[in-house]
Amino acid sequence: MTILGDNIKKLRNRAGMPITALSNASGVGRSTISEIESGKAQNPKGNTINAIAKALGVNIGTLTEMEIEHEYVITDIEEAMEVILNQENLILRGEILDDESKIQLSNSIKMALQFAVEAQKRNNKLI
Repeated sequence: MTILGDNIKKLRNRAGMPITALSNASGVGRSTISEIESGKAQNPKGNTINAIAKALGVNIGTLTEMEIEHEYVITDIEEAMEVILNQENLILRGEILDDESKIQLSNSIKMALQFAVEAQKRNNKLI
């Protein structure tokens, strides 16, 4: 694997994005992305790298850095959702969400979290 391929795969996985979704978002073929990630494609075209970077919401420099910053672990669900929803280019099923969709998603998640809290309270009373 190359630095470029490794970084693309890390960022794609971090975003929870299958290769197909990245392909759809970037306009780059699935096989091309797979070849770049595996290191089989050693010198992809600049416009290919640019399209992938844009779809991942990063600049080209991030894709070519020696090592992408280490991930940190968030164990609080509400904190994790806040971090996710504050991302500049939030992608759902290969599509970048507009502001209205982000608000709708945020409200849905908050409702689900409220439901989970209530269920947890009920379960704790049973114990």
